[in-house]
Amino acid sequence: MKKNTTNLIIAAVILILIGLAGYWYANRDQSSADLLTSTTASSSNSVDGDLLIALNELKHINLDSSIFTSPVWLSLSDFSQPIPAQSAGRPNPFAPLDASVLGATSTSQVSQ
Repeated sequence: MKKNTTNLIIAAVILILIGLAGYWYANRDQSSADLLTSTTASSSNSVDGDLLIALNELKHINLDSSIFTSPVWLSLSDFSQPIPAQSAGRPNPFAPLDASVLGATSTSQVSQ
């Protein structure tokens, strides 16, 4: 009789713990989903508003093009140099190397 009572108490405690864990899990999911939804919505609205304000400010900008006719601008020199065209590498860089390339590599390693 004592063994049946002990088993019944253990089963009841396990069921209560499972019930509490399920209740905690169910409430935790709902609260975190609500927080994520409201945070995302409010930050999205503020970003959109900031973007629209910045775009509206950009529409009212007037640039003074007289700088391009000033003597200082006209006295600037271009020191750039043309970049010569270079031959491209192999058509497929992931393809296996040719025997001639492998032979040259192996002889140079031996001579060192």
